[in-house]
Amino acid sequence: MVIIQASHVGYDPETEAFGSYCRLQTTDNKKTATCGKIDDVLQWYQDEYRFAQNNIFLGQDGDVRTIKIDNQLLDERRTEGLFLDLEKMILRVGGTMKLQRTLSTSRVYLAADEFCQLLPDDAWPLGPPVAIGSHLTAELFSYRREISGDMEGHNHMENHLINPMPWIVTSPAPLLIAAQVNTQAEFDRTFRTIVRSHQYQDKQLLFISCLNIDISPQEGQLFPLTKCVPWAAYIQDGKGGSRTLEQPEIIEMLMQQSTGNPDQIDLEAAIQQMIDAREVTIAL
Repeated sequence: MVIIQASHVGYDPETEAFGSYCRLQTTDNKKTATCGKIDDVLQWYQDEYRFAQNNIFLGQDGDVRTIKIDNQLLDERRTEGLFLDLEKMILRVGGTMKLQRTLSTSRVYLAADEFCQLLPDDAWPLGPPVAIGSHLTAELFSYRREISGDMEGHNHMENHLINPMPWIVTSPAPLLIAAQVNTQAEFDRTFRTIVRSHQYQDKQLLFISCLNIDISPQEGQLFPLTKCVPWAAYIQDGKGGSRTLEQPEIIEMLMQQSTGNPDQIDLEAAIQQMIDAREVTIAL
């Protein structure tokens, strides 16, 4: 038995960008996100991240550096959302955050030394404060969200992704990183299902988990190109022996294999054989 599991991500060779795929079956060759399911999961988290990027401001007041934070981001009573690591960002004196001033929808604090050292000097303007933008790195926040525990649906994937989500949304290629994380999580989950299940015992089995990169097709190209990047594999020999292969071991074993397959099927010949076969009438 061979089981192949793969998350996938699109790749546009013209822009060298991950996450987009040209749909040749549409009238206008529309380019959309792929994997669409992963993209749908990411939307809420990306929206929360963009809000934080645009509502945290860095500035200077005399010789001190300040950070202005929207009140929503300071509300620890929320059950879900993006939560800042305020211990790293705000200066504390005697265990209390050093508040400089209170505004109508935000508060201004003195920035912690650790936070100041984390950012370059030009992130702190001498004039009006500027939005933190890309300086809001993955180490500075986390997410909370109430996710139900369904095993095979939308929420199942979201459970895989929520903990590493800060690194996903801050990545130059969020869909690529999310697909990679999901591939790794699914290999671990499926591996444990196989080794615990009586139905798979004493079977010859190969389970391999991959990341499929779907290369966006060019006009006139009938079939898309897909690059399969293996992650890990699990092998049972049917006699009680088993082992797990990490990525370098899989690559080494694959490179040792012949490119020929004596058991391959000529699909066109098989279809023609079906066409030429004598019709079987089903009696009811």
